[in-house]
Amino acid sequence: EVNVIAVTPEGKPAEATATAEIYKEEYRNVRKVGLAGRLEWVSEKKVIALPSQTIQIGKKGTTLTFVPQEPGSYFIKLTAKDLLKEQPIL
Repeated sequence: EVNVIAVTPEGKPAEATATAEIYKEEYRNVRKVGLAGRLEWVSEKKVIALPSQTIQIGKKGTTLTFVPQEPGSYFIKLTAKDLLKEQPIL
Protein backbone atom coordinates (compact mmCIF):
# COMPACT_ATOMS: atom_id res chain seq x y z
CA GLU A 1 0.00 0.00 0.00
CA VAL A 2 1.11 3.52 -0.81
CA ASN A 3 -0.42 6.62 0.76
CA VAL A 4 -0.97 9.33 -1.88
CA ILE A 5 -1.86 12.99 -1.40
CA ALA A 6 -2.12 15.87 -3.89
CA VAL A 7 -1.23 19.42 -2.88
CA THR A 8 -1.38 22.87 -4.44
CA PRO A 9 1.84 24.82 -5.10
CA GLU A 10 1.18 26.46 -1.73
CA GLY A 11 1.20 23.05 -0.04
CA LYS A 12 -2.54 22.86 0.66
CA PRO A 13 -4.38 19.55 0.14
CA ALA A 14 -6.18 19.27 -3.20
CA GLU A 15 -8.34 16.82 -5.10
CA ALA A 16 -6.92 15.20 -8.23
CA THR A 17 -7.25 12.31 -10.63
CA ALA A 18 -3.95 10.50 -11.13
CA THR A 19 -2.66 7.65 -13.23
CA ALA A 20 -0.54 5.06 -11.41
CA GLU A 21 1.82 3.24 -13.74
CA ILE A 22 3.35 0.16 -12.14
CA TYR A 23 6.58 -1.37 -13.38
CA LYS A 24 8.56 -4.48 -12.50
CA GLU A 25 12.33 -4.54 -12.83
CA GLU A 26 14.01 -7.80 -13.78
CA TYR A 27 17.70 -8.45 -14.02
CA ARG A 28 18.99 -11.26 -16.19
CA ASN A 29 22.47 -12.60 -16.63
CA VAL A 30 23.27 -13.31 -20.25
CA ARG A 31 26.41 -14.36 -22.07
CA LYS A 32 27.67 -11.98 -24.72
CA VAL A 33 30.65 -11.95 -26.99
CA GLY A 34 33.26 -9.57 -25.59
CA LEU A 35 36.78 -8.62 -26.57
CA ALA A 36 38.62 -11.02 -28.85
CA GLY A 37 35.46 -13.12 -29.20
CA ARG A 38 35.45 -14.24 -25.59
CA LEU A 39 32.13 -14.98 -23.94
CA GLU A 40 31.40 -12.99 -20.80
CA TRP A 41 28.47 -12.70 -18.42
CA VAL A 42 26.58 -9.42 -18.49
CA SER A 43 23.69 -8.38 -16.24
CA GLU A 44 20.84 -6.73 -18.18
CA LYS A 45 17.95 -4.79 -16.66
CA LYS A 46 14.50 -5.20 -18.15
CA VAL A 47 11.57 -2.99 -17.12
CA ILE A 48 8.12 -4.50 -17.62
CA ALA A 49 5.01 -2.28 -17.62
CA LEU A 50 2.07 -3.72 -15.70
CA PRO A 51 -1.55 -2.55 -16.09
CA SER A 52 -1.98 1.06 -14.95
CA GLN A 53 -4.65 2.30 -12.56
CA THR A 54 -6.59 5.57 -12.39
CA ILE A 55 -7.04 6.80 -8.84
CA GLN A 56 -9.12 9.59 -7.34
CA ILE A 57 -7.28 11.58 -4.70
CA GLY A 58 -9.43 13.42 -2.18
CA LYS A 59 -8.32 16.30 0.02
CA LYS A 60 -7.48 13.76 2.73
CA GLY A 61 -5.50 11.63 0.26
CA THR A 62 -6.03 8.05 -0.73
CA THR A 63 -4.33 4.69 -0.63
CA LEU A 64 -3.01 2.92 -3.71
CA THR A 65 -3.05 -0.83 -3.22
CA PHE A 66 -0.87 -3.11 -5.30
CA VAL A 67 -0.32 -6.80 -4.59
CA PRO A 68 2.51 -8.29 -6.67
CA GLN A 69 1.78 -11.65 -8.25
CA GLU A 70 5.43 -12.69 -7.90
CA PRO A 71 8.46 -11.54 -5.90
CA GLY A 72 10.68 -8.87 -7.37
CA SER A 73 11.53 -5.19 -7.54
CA TYR A 74 8.66 -2.83 -8.43
CA PHE A 75 8.23 0.91 -8.77
CA ILE A 76 5.22 3.17 -9.26
CA LYS A 77 5.04 6.34 -11.36
CA LEU A 78 2.18 8.72 -10.53
CA THR A 79 1.10 11.45 -12.97
CA ALA A 80 -1.73 13.97 -12.90
CA LYS A 81 -2.65 17.22 -14.64
CA ASP A 82 -3.04 20.68 -13.14
CA LEU A 83 -6.47 22.33 -12.81
CA LEU A 84 -6.29 23.53 -16.42
CA LYS A 85 -5.59 19.92 -17.49
CA GLU A 86 -2.33 21.03 -19.10
CA GLN A 87 0.76 20.35 -17.04
CA PRO A 88 1.75 17.16 -15.24
CA ILE A 89 1.90 17.82 -11.50
CA LEU A 90 3.09 14.58 -9.89
